[in-house]
Amino acid sequence: MSRNILQGLIGAWCPSLGPSGYTLLDRSGRGQRGTLTNMDAGTDWVGAPGGWALDFDGVNDYVDARQTLTGAFTVSMWANRRTAGTFNERILWGNLTDGDTYIADILLSGVTVQSDTGGTAKTFSGFTFSNSVWFHLIVSRDAANGVRVWKDGIESTSGTQTISGTFTLQGIGRYANAAGGVAAFQWDGQIGEVAIWSRALTAPEVWQLYQAGRSGLGRLLTPQRRSYAFRVPAAGNRRRRIICGAEC
Repeated sequence: MSRNILQGLIGAWCPSLGPSGYTLLDRSGRGQRGTLTNMDAGTDWVGAPGGWALDFDGVNDYVDARQTLTGAFTVSMWANRRTAGTFNERILWGNLTDGDTYIADILLSGVTVQSDTGGTAKTFSGFTFSNSVWFHLIVSRDAANGVRVWKDGIESTSGTQTISGTFTLQGIGRYANAAGGVAAFQWDGQIGEVAIWSRALTAPEVWQLYQAGRSGLGRLLTPQRRSYAFRVPAAGNRRRRIICGAEC
Protein backbone atom coordinates (compact mmCIF):
# COMPACT_ATOMS: atom_id res chain seq x y z
CA MET A 1 0.00 0.00 0.00
CA SER A 2 1.43 3.36 -1.04
CA ARG A 3 2.25 5.88 1.68
CA ASN A 4 0.46 8.48 -0.46
CA ILE A 5 -2.75 7.22 1.12
CA LEU A 6 -1.70 8.95 4.36
CA GLN A 7 -2.27 12.37 2.79
CA GLY A 8 -5.01 14.13 4.75
CA LEU A 9 -5.10 11.53 7.55
CA ILE A 10 -6.39 13.27 10.70
CA GLY A 11 -7.12 10.33 13.01
CA ALA A 12 -6.16 6.66 13.16
CA TRP A 13 -7.21 4.44 16.05
CA CYS A 14 -5.72 0.99 15.50
CA PRO A 15 -6.51 -1.62 18.17
CA SER A 16 -5.05 -4.10 15.66
CA LEU A 17 -1.55 -3.03 16.73
CA GLY A 18 -2.03 -4.40 20.23
CA PRO A 19 -3.13 -3.47 23.75
CA SER A 20 -2.43 -0.01 25.16
CA GLY A 21 -4.37 -0.13 28.42
CA TYR A 22 -7.30 2.22 28.82
CA THR A 23 -5.92 4.58 26.17
CA LEU A 24 -6.54 3.97 22.47
CA LEU A 25 -3.61 5.61 20.73
CA ASP A 26 -4.05 7.88 17.73
CA ARG A 27 -1.48 6.59 15.23
CA SER A 28 -1.95 9.56 12.88
CA GLY A 29 0.47 11.62 14.98
CA ARG A 30 -2.17 14.20 15.92
CA GLY A 31 -2.47 13.02 19.50
CA GLN A 32 -6.26 12.57 19.52
CA ARG A 33 -6.28 9.61 21.84
CA GLY A 34 -9.40 7.71 22.75
CA THR A 35 -10.38 6.52 26.22
CA LEU A 36 -11.85 3.08 26.89
CA THR A 37 -15.05 3.67 28.87
CA ASN A 38 -16.98 1.01 30.80
CA MET A 39 -14.43 -1.44 29.45
CA ASP A 40 -11.86 -3.75 31.03
CA ALA A 41 -8.36 -3.29 29.66
CA GLY A 42 -7.52 -6.80 30.83
CA THR A 43 -10.24 -8.61 28.88
CA ASP A 44 -11.55 -6.29 26.14
CA TRP A 45 -8.30 -6.36 24.16
CA VAL A 46 -8.59 -9.63 22.25
CA GLY A 47 -6.09 -11.32 19.97
CA ALA A 48 -7.11 -12.86 16.68
CA PRO A 49 -5.57 -13.76 13.31
CA GLY A 50 -4.79 -10.53 11.47
CA GLY A 51 -4.18 -8.45 14.58
CA TRP A 52 -5.71 -7.44 17.89
CA ALA A 53 -9.17 -5.91 18.34
CA LEU A 54 -11.30 -4.21 20.95
CA ASP A 55 -14.34 -6.18 22.07
CA PHE A 56 -17.57 -4.23 22.76
CA ASP A 57 -20.29 -5.85 24.88
CA GLY A 58 -23.35 -4.25 23.25
CA VAL A 59 -24.43 -2.82 26.61
CA ASN A 60 -22.33 0.17 27.61
CA ASP A 61 -18.80 -0.28 26.20
CA TYR A 62 -17.43 2.53 24.07
CA VAL A 63 -14.29 4.53 23.28
CA ASP A 64 -14.46 8.28 23.81
CA ALA A 65 -12.72 9.58 20.65
CA ARG A 66 -13.83 12.85 19.08
CA GLN A 67 -13.64 14.52 15.68
CA THR A 68 -15.71 17.16 13.88
CA LEU A 69 -16.07 16.57 10.13
CA THR A 70 -17.14 19.28 7.74
CA GLY A 71 -16.78 19.33 3.97
CA ALA A 72 -14.91 16.43 2.43
CA PHE A 73 -13.95 13.45 4.57
CA THR A 74 -13.47 9.68 4.61
CA VAL A 75 -13.99 7.26 7.48
CA SER A 76 -12.56 3.74 7.25
CA MET A 77 -13.60 0.98 9.67
CA TRP A 78 -12.79 -2.69 10.25
CA ALA A 79 -15.37 -4.42 12.44
CA ASN A 80 -17.42 -7.53 13.03
CA ARG A 81 -20.75 -7.91 14.76
CA ARG A 82 -21.52 -10.66 17.21
CA THR A 83 -25.30 -10.26 17.10
CA ALA A 84 -27.65 -8.61 14.61
CA GLY A 85 -30.28 -7.32 17.01
CA THR A 86 -32.14 -4.08 16.41
CA PHE A 87 -29.96 -2.23 18.90
CA ASN A 88 -26.51 -3.52 17.99
CA GLU A 89 -25.96 -1.30 15.00
CA ARG A 90 -23.83 1.79 15.44
CA ILE A 91 -20.06 1.69 14.98
CA LEU A 92 -19.59 5.46 15.24
CA TRP A 93 -22.00 7.85 16.89
CA GLY A 94 -22.30 11.59 16.95
CA ASN A 95 -23.18 14.70 18.89
CA LEU A 96 -23.69 14.28 22.64
CA THR A 97 -26.67 16.65 22.51
CA ASP A 98 -28.13 15.17 19.33
CA GLY A 99 -28.31 11.42 19.03
CA ASP A 100 -29.37 11.70 15.38
CA THR A 101 -25.80 12.19 14.16
CA TYR A 102 -24.22 8.95 13.02
CA ILE A 103 -21.98 7.73 10.27
CA ALA A 104 -22.38 3.96 10.30
CA ASP A 105 -25.70 2.37 11.17
CA ILE A 106 -25.25 -1.26 10.09
CA LEU A 107 -28.52 -2.80 8.96
CA LEU A 108 -29.09 -6.31 7.63
CA SER A 109 -28.97 -5.16 4.01
CA GLY A 110 -27.39 -1.73 4.02
CA VAL A 111 -25.60 1.13 5.78
CA THR A 112 -27.40 4.27 6.96
CA VAL A 113 -25.65 7.64 7.30
CA GLN A 114 -27.05 10.79 8.89
CA SER A 115 -25.48 14.17 9.70
CA ASP A 116 -26.39 16.80 12.29
CA THR A 117 -29.78 17.97 13.58
CA GLY A 118 -32.46 17.94 10.92
CA GLY A 119 -30.38 15.91 8.50
CA THR A 120 -32.08 13.25 6.42
CA ALA A 121 -30.92 9.69 6.95
CA LYS A 122 -29.75 7.95 3.78
CA THR A 123 -29.51 4.18 3.48
CA PHE A 124 -26.97 2.72 1.07
CA SER A 125 -28.14 -0.69 -0.10
CA GLY A 126 -26.60 -3.69 -1.79
CA PHE A 127 -24.74 -5.02 1.26
CA THR A 128 -25.21 -8.01 3.51
CA PHE A 129 -23.58 -8.54 6.90
CA SER A 130 -22.98 -11.87 8.62
CA ASN A 131 -22.44 -12.32 12.34
CA SER A 132 -18.87 -12.77 13.57
CA VAL A 133 -17.40 -12.04 10.13
CA TRP A 134 -14.93 -9.19 9.71
CA PHE A 135 -15.86 -6.52 7.16
CA HIS A 136 -14.28 -3.31 5.91
CA LEU A 137 -16.50 -0.25 5.60
CA ILE A 138 -15.73 3.12 4.00
CA VAL A 139 -17.96 6.20 4.14
CA SER A 140 -16.69 9.21 2.18
CA ARG A 141 -18.05 12.62 1.31
CA ASP A 142 -16.66 15.02 -1.27
CA ALA A 143 -16.66 18.82 -1.04
CA ALA A 144 -20.10 18.95 -2.71
CA ASN A 145 -21.56 16.68 0.00
CA GLY A 146 -21.82 13.65 -2.26
CA VAL A 147 -21.59 10.60 0.02
CA ARG A 148 -20.42 7.17 -1.16
CA VAL A 149 -20.20 3.91 0.79
CA TRP A 150 -18.07 0.80 0.17
CA LYS A 151 -18.08 -2.59 1.89
CA ASP A 152 -15.06 -4.86 1.36
CA GLY A 153 -13.89 -2.63 -1.48
CA ILE A 154 -17.20 -2.75 -3.40
CA GLU A 155 -19.32 0.39 -3.71
CA SER A 156 -23.00 0.43 -2.76
CA THR A 157 -25.44 -0.04 -5.61
CA SER A 158 -27.23 3.08 -4.35
CA GLY A 159 -24.48 5.26 -5.78
CA THR A 160 -23.77 8.80 -4.54
CA GLN A 161 -26.26 10.58 -2.30
CA THR A 162 -26.12 14.15 -1.02
CA ILE A 163 -25.83 14.48 2.76
CA SER A 164 -25.00 18.00 3.92
CA GLY A 165 -24.15 19.22 7.40
CA THR A 166 -21.55 18.49 10.06
CA PHE A 167 -20.65 15.17 11.62
CA THR A 168 -19.56 15.82 15.19
CA LEU A 169 -18.33 12.37 16.13
CA GLN A 170 -18.01 11.65 19.83
CA GLY A 171 -17.17 7.99 20.13
CA ILE A 172 -16.56 4.51 18.78
CA GLY A 173 -18.99 1.70 19.52
CA ARG A 174 -21.78 3.69 21.11
CA TYR A 175 -24.84 5.80 20.38
CA ALA A 176 -25.98 8.65 22.65
CA ASN A 177 -29.51 9.76 23.35
CA ALA A 178 -30.54 13.42 23.33
CA ALA A 179 -29.36 13.84 26.93
CA GLY A 180 -25.95 12.41 26.11
CA GLY A 181 -26.41 9.25 28.12
CA VAL A 182 -25.83 5.63 27.22
CA ALA A 183 -28.74 4.42 25.12
CA ALA A 184 -29.57 1.75 22.60
CA PHE A 185 -27.54 0.99 19.47
CA GLN A 186 -24.40 -0.06 21.33
CA TRP A 187 -21.98 -2.03 19.15
CA ASP A 188 -21.93 -5.73 20.02
CA GLY A 189 -18.77 -7.15 18.50
CA GLN A 190 -15.22 -6.18 17.71
CA ILE A 191 -13.49 -3.22 16.05
CA GLY A 192 -9.99 -3.45 14.61
CA GLU A 193 -9.31 -0.04 13.04
CA VAL A 194 -11.00 3.32 12.60
CA ALA A 195 -9.34 6.05 10.53
CA ILE A 196 -10.46 9.47 9.30
CA TRP A 197 -9.23 11.62 6.42
CA SER A 198 -10.02 15.26 5.63
CA ARG A 199 -10.58 14.32 1.98
CA ALA A 200 -12.57 11.86 -0.06
CA LEU A 201 -10.46 8.83 -0.92
CA THR A 202 -10.50 7.57 -4.47
CA ALA A 203 -11.93 4.18 -5.42
CA PRO A 204 -8.42 2.71 -5.99
CA GLU A 205 -7.37 3.91 -2.52
CA VAL A 206 -10.45 2.29 -0.97
CA TRP A 207 -9.50 -0.98 -2.67
CA GLN A 208 -5.91 -0.66 -1.39
CA LEU A 209 -7.12 -0.29 2.20
CA TYR A 210 -9.34 -3.34 1.91
CA GLN A 211 -6.63 -5.45 0.29
CA ALA A 212 -4.15 -4.45 3.02
CA GLY A 213 -6.31 -6.17 5.64
CA ARG A 214 -7.58 -5.03 8.98
CA SER A 215 -4.12 -4.22 10.35
CA GLY A 216 -2.72 -2.87 7.09
CA LEU A 217 -3.03 0.83 7.89
CA GLY A 218 -1.59 0.30 11.36
CA ARG A 219 1.45 -1.48 9.91
CA LEU A 220 1.94 1.34 7.42
CA LEU A 221 1.85 3.91 10.23
CA THR A 222 4.27 1.97 12.44
CA PRO A 223 6.81 0.33 10.09
CA GLN A 224 8.82 -2.49 11.58
CA ARG A 225 12.52 -2.00 12.14
CA ARG A 226 14.50 -3.84 9.50
CA SER A 227 17.28 -6.21 10.37
CA TYR A 228 20.29 -6.76 8.16
CA ALA A 229 22.49 -9.86 8.01
CA PHE A 230 26.14 -9.30 7.28
CA ARG A 231 28.00 -12.19 5.73
CA VAL A 232 31.22 -13.04 7.56
CA PRO A 233 33.79 -14.81 5.38
CA ALA A 234 34.73 -18.31 6.43
CA ALA A 235 38.07 -18.59 8.16
CA GLY A 236 39.58 -20.62 5.34
CA ASN A 237 38.75 -17.91 2.80
CA ARG A 238 40.24 -14.98 4.70
CA ARG A 239 43.21 -13.38 3.05
CA ARG A 240 46.22 -13.51 5.32
CA ARG A 241 47.99 -10.24 5.78
CA ILE A 242 51.69 -10.60 6.73
CA ILE A 243 53.70 -7.63 7.89
CA CYS A 244 57.42 -8.11 7.92
CA GLY A 245 60.11 -5.79 9.03
CA ALA A 246 62.51 -7.53 6.77
CA GLU A 247 62.44 -9.87 3.82
CA CYS A 248 60.39 -12.98 4.69
